[in-house]
Amino acid sequence: MGTINDEYELRTYRLVEVRAEGGDGAAPRIEGIAAVYNQPTRIDTTFGSYVETIDPGFFEGVMGDDVRALWNHNTDLVLGRTKNDTLQLQDQEAGLGTVIHPPDTQWGRDAITSIKRGDVDQMSFAFTVKQGWDEWKQNDDGVMVRQLKRGACKQLYDVSPVSFPAYPQTSVSVRSHLQESQREGLGSRDGGGEQGLPPDPEPKAAQGRWRTANMERKLEILQLK
Repeated sequence: MGTINDEYELRTYRLVEVRAEGGDGAAPRIEGIAAVYNQPTRIDTTFGSYVETIDPGFFEGVMGDDVRALWNHNTDLVLGRTKNDTLQLQDQEAGLGTVIHPPDTQWGRDAITSIKRGDVDQMSFAFTVKQGWDEWKQNDDGVMVRQLKRGACKQLYDVSPVSFPAYPQTSVSVRSHLQESQREGLGSRDGGGEQGLPPDPEPKAAQGRWRTANMERKLEILQLK
């Protein structure tokens, strides 16, 4: 799966359909979209918030890599793998399409049951970005906006159906952009004087607050075609 490092990032999208197909003797499969193109998404982190948009073709160059499908990003619960074609990735107009052929194991059966019941309706993906292939700017409302360009994905680690939205882990580079933006904002409000940033909140507490906020927030839903 590769080494998890300071470039590692994690995102989750809520979709209308994460389907668990199968019937009439056919082997079950899980279908959905792990990443959505051209959909501005607010990312809340302990270092600040920003809006992120993924350009079509972001995953060009990594579609043929050895990628896993995991249950809730648990490396012990492998649902599929591109290497043996039990995970298939498709660059669709809407985003990164996935087809997972889960094993006939307890966690594989549990995943199918939970998705069919509608208990799980989100997919997440873990990735890294090539240095300099993301574009940052500030919009008219003063919000930082990040655009992930075509071909900018350096590595795709895994795609995962998830029961809870994964905390949006960000890279050192992203945190640097957010902290620099905060410093500039503090400087402009204080007449250009230097001021230290407040200490970062405790990560676990911040994750809990983020999850609560996301459960209450009405998310934009994309109807898959």
